[in-house]
Amino acid sequence: MVRLREFAGVAVAVSLVMGVVVFAKSPQYRTDVAPVLAKAIENFDAPKAVRIAGAGALATNQPVARPQIMSASAAPRTKVILVGAPMRPLGIAVKVAPAPLPPGVSAQVPPAPQTIEPDPAQLADESAGVAKRVMLLVPARLAAYFDLYLYVSKAREGSWAQRLFLFHKDGEGALVFEDSFLVSTGRERREKYFTATPVGLFELDPERFEPMHISRTWDNAKMPWSMFFNYRVGDHMAGIALHAAIGRREDADLGHRASGGCVRLPLEKADSLYHRFQAEERGMVPVLAFDAGRNTSSVSGDIAQDGAGNDLISDGYRVLVVIDDDPGPAEPALVSQDVHPQAGKSRLFLAAVNAKTDPDWDKRACFG
Repeated sequence: MVRLREFAGVAVAVSLVMGVVVFAKSPQYRTDVAPVLAKAIENFDAPKAVRIAGAGALATNQPVARPQIMSASAAPRTKVILVGAPMRPLGIAVKVAPAPLPPGVSAQVPPAPQTIEPDPAQLADESAGVAKRVMLLVPARLAAYFDLYLYVSKAREGSWAQRLFLFHKDGEGALVFEDSFLVSTGRERREKYFTATPVGLFELDPERFEPMHISRTWDNAKMPWSMFFNYRVGDHMAGIALHAAIGRREDADLGHRASGGCVRLPLEKADSLYHRFQAEERGMVPVLAFDAGRNTSSVSGDIAQDGAGNDLISDGYRVLVVIDDDPGPAEPALVSQDVHPQAGKSRLFLAAVNAKTDPDWDKRACFG
């Protein structure tokens, strides 16, 4: 036990020496640490340890002698004198004062994002044009089943391009404009899959509303507030959805073709619509017929019927999504939006498109 204690004392001393040599040569050691260390050494006593001469050698940049180990018989109780710096302190509180500003200069507060509010009369005129387009595209027989209409133009450029217009139907069946905001549709080019957003009329799938969908197809991309289309391709459900843009990159891409086929919405809009649909828009809606020529669900609004000619209906959401490629009139776009610092610097990246039943099927069939 005695030899074990002696060995432990030697090990501690040597470790301290080797761990602090570099710091000991600094001016900070000589001015701040050396006096404190000297005082601590006077009160430090270790039984049968080692004496290492030259405590002030490093403080004066003199050569340091190797440690000399003394036997237990030579000195029954000896002091440990450390050559070099002490162990690194556990922590040093340092007060950092901010750099003073030049005389007459005050700190600047970053400006808030600029909000563009279009003229209400102009926006009403534009929304009226979109409403007419919706009524032109949606058959009257189909329109009778729905209360909310989401019109999306996937055009690359134009006053309606990459925007969503939201309407509700009043008691007389007229479309009443509610909101308009920027979105991102598919990039419309062949990559891993063909990244197109299909055109047509789409219902929402009540079985595929997911607060956070993770796409295995597109490198585990996150799709918050996913609302998938009730759209069949062959014997599979297509992985096309409305969902939130997430992060600065996708947020900056709003207003540009940037997704893998889905329609990305601003996060707060997707959140609001997701919960609104579930709380207020459940109801009986028609089953869209299957278009054998396209090998997809009908995108023109044809309703499946039974043998007696009655519409087949099922539980769903009374929300109809209309995706079009009309760029709109030539006038500048009128849309209330926050102008982000990265606006205009579109960064295309892989969006989330996924088949729920089989992640390995060929998504290219999805887009006709």
